[in-house]
Formats: sequence, C-alpha cells, structure tokens
Amino acid sequence: MRVAIYARVSREEQVQGYSIDEQLRAMRRFCQERSWEVVGEFTEEGVTGRITERPELQKVLALAKARAVDIVLTHQLDRFYRNLRLQLETLGLLGEWGVGYLSTTEQIDYSTPQGMLFMQMLGAFNEYYVANLAREVKKGKRGRAQKGLSNSPVPPLGYIRDENGRDMVDLEPAATVKKLYELYATGLYSYIELARMMNQEGRPAHIRCKGRWQWNSVQKVLSNPFYVGMVRYRDNVYPGQHEPIIDRELWEKVQAVRAERSGTRLRKPQKNIYLLQGIARCSRCGSPIYCQSHASTRHYYECSSLKQGIACEARYTRVEPVDDHLGAIIGRLSLPDDLQAEILAEAGAGRDETDKANQRRAVQGQLRRLKELYVEGDFERAEYDRRKRQLEAHLAGLRDLEPSTVEASARYLAQLARFWAVSGPEERHDIVHTLFRSVLVDVLAGRVVCVEPQADFLPLFEKIMTERDGCFYE
Repeated sequence: MRVAIYARVSREEQVQGYSIDEQLRAMRRFCQERSWEVVGEFTEEGVTGRITERPELQKVLALAKARAVDIVLTHQLDRFYRNLRLQLETLGLLGEWGVGYLSTTEQIDYSTPQGMLFMQMLGAFNEYYVANLAREVKKGKRGRAQKGLSNSPVPPLGYIRDENGRDMVDLEPAATVKKLYELYATGLYSYIELARMMNQEGRPAHIRCKGRWQWNSVQKVLSNPFYVGMVRYRDNVYPGQHEPIIDRELWEKVQAVRAERSGTRLRKPQKNIYLLQGIARCSRCGSPIYCQSHASTRHYYECSSLKQGIACEARYTRVEPVDDHLGAIIGRLSLPDDLQAEILAEAGAGRDETDKANQRRAVQGQLRRLKELYVEGDFERAEYDRRKRQLEAHLAGLRDLEPSTVEASARYLAQLARFWAVSGPEERHDIVHTLFRSVLVDVLAGRVVCVEPQADFLPLFEKIMTERDGCFYE
C-alpha cells in the first residue's frame, strides 16, 4: 500500500506544545508494522483545520487525484479536518478516486455504515471544539482589554514589551510618534507628506511596515487610541495600564483634523456593495482584488500586488466599467430554447433510466472492498490493478451531476437575464456569488477577462462558453 502521511498543528496547539514530530513517529511506526510504502510526508504548522486551502493538504489531494497513493493517513481525524462539511466532501472525493483514508488513532473503516456514523460524530465534535475555542479566545481577548492590556502580539511603534508582557515607552520611536501628531494637528500636512518626511529623516516605521513609511502606516499611528492610554478591542476602548505618549488635548486636535478632511461630520455612513467582493482576482498576477471607496462616491477594484510585494503593472480601476461588463456577460448567459429543452430532456431521461449517484456509491464501495481483499492477500498485484482499472473506467462514466442539479441550474440560467434587469445591488451581488467561484479582472483595461462558475453550473457553462484552464471566456 502506498501511503501519504499528513500532520498538522494549529497556532493554539503550537502554544500548548502539541508536537508534529510525535504525529509523524506514530504514523511511521503504523506503516512499518504493515509494510506499507510511505510515498511522502506532508506537515503544516500554525494552520487551522477548518479550511481546505492548506498548501500541504492540497499536495496530498493532488497525489490522491493522480492515484499516486492508496491511502491518506493522519494521526487523528481532527488533524485532517475540524469542519464536518468539508471533511465529508473531501472523503467523498477520495472515494471517487479510489483512495482510502485512515487515522492511526481511530482506525475507522469509512466504508461501513457504523464507520460513516462514527466519523460524522467525531467530525461534529471536532467542529464544536474549534467553535468553542474561538468563543473562549474572544472572551479572553475581551477580558485582557478590559484589564487594560493589549491583545497585539507586537506592541505599536513607540513601545517595547518587557519580560512580564507590559508595554513600556521606547523613547526614540515615541519621539517620532509625537512629532507625527504635532505636525498633523497643524492641518498643514497630509498622510503622504508626513510619510515622505519621516522617510527623508530616516525615522523607521513599525517593523510590520518593513521600516518604510506609507500613507496608511501614518494613518494607523494617528488613529490608534493606544497612544492616549486606551486599549481597543473590536468597537470598544478601555483604559490601559500603559503610559500614554500623547496627551488628550493633542489627540482631540488630530482627530478633529482627520474628521474634517474625511468629511465624516457631514457624511452619513453607507454600506457599499461590491459585486465582486471576495471573488475577484487580477488577470495579470493572480493576486486578490480589494474593494476601495473614496469620498463615498468613487469606488475602486484594487490589485493587492503592491501590498504583497508582488511585481504587477496593474493598480486599480473604477468599479463601474467592470460591473457593467460583468452585467453584460450575465445578460447573455440565457440558454437557447433548443439547448434548454435538450438539457431538461436529458435530466428527465436520467431520472427514469437510473440513479447515477447510487451507481457511483456502489462502484466506490466495490473499489474499497477490492482494496481490502488485496491487502488481505486474496489477489496478486496484477489482478488487483486489472480489476481496479475496470471499476475506475465504470466510475468515470457516472460522473455527471445528478439530473435534478442540472435541471435546477438550467431553469435558473434561463430566467437569469430577466432577474438581473430588475434586481438591485444586493440582489445582483447574490446572483454573482451564486453563479461564480471567482472572476478574473483586467485591472488596467477595466473589464472582466473570464469567469469560474460554481460546480452546479459547470456543465451548462461548458455548453455556452469557451473553457480554458478551468476559466470560461466569451
């Protein structure tokens, strides 16, 4: 048996001394006792088990998809996932690929009804543990703030942390902070001008800014109540135990200038709705795209490459041309009548002829049983490979979406242009996120390059748009 070993520890578990080395030792011993071949060892430190987007886990899944391993092995189920839904989805994929999953501690046979039930129970408990841990962490942070202690792992510019965890004034950086406040309070300098001045004078910024002042690093200093002796947690501030650098009068002057320049006294806060928030990426460098607004009337999509230190010529573009182009694409997504009738007929015929989902589960069960028989020595390797290829070929022909999903997606797409025309910003946002997993945007040109649909709509997009490397073009 070819095995991929996966070990993980979260940030909280690192603090508690939970050891990746211990996990690896246990799994190596487990494989040695069974004479299994370890294809690779994959470890992740400081990573949560609530998400799938973990680099080392993705490498393991890539090996599984390529059928380069027979088993994915972890020390415990919670090393694999602490999210029940994602855990079950990933186990389903492993089943489709004919790859087994096993933990050295629980040793659950997922192919049996009892094993499935037990694994779901464990997954639910693991998810509860993380949710409860998050609540306790929030409670602890709020408690520290109420006691006047900072929750930041690094003190702000102008302070240094002693061995007891107390923030003490660091005189030279504190002088820089005070100078920034005094200059800005005059109303003669902008954030950008102050950043340029600090750099010219050779005054280093906070280590998080890599020593260089930017306009937003000046803004953070001038808006941080820590400098006036307060500790902030979420939307609340509490009296701090540390010594303030700025007196209350200077703080109030600076906040008055900031408010006057931003127009916050005259402007009522509004919720800005961006169609592509959270799903847009730059077509030139692949970086996430941020949503920005200025003076409440100018809204932008901004490539995050600069903030990440990635070389990219794209910077930002107004929201309107990108959204208009996306709207035009969505308006043209309606299915031709003959194609819609064909899809719905296929869906109906599929329901009458067979239940493909049940067939897939049956074949996956046969693959698991075949592997068990091979492990127990009932087959030679050549015979096992031959039967496995036959079952995998059968499974490959059953991988269409279930008819009901295709039918529902087709009906939704058929009405889409009409929905879009009468929808407001919030409804359009929901439509976009229902349809697409991600959207590639050419920030320089201010237009959409291609779209990546959600899984339910994938078969339909394959019929009406051109696909290349998983992205669909007009």
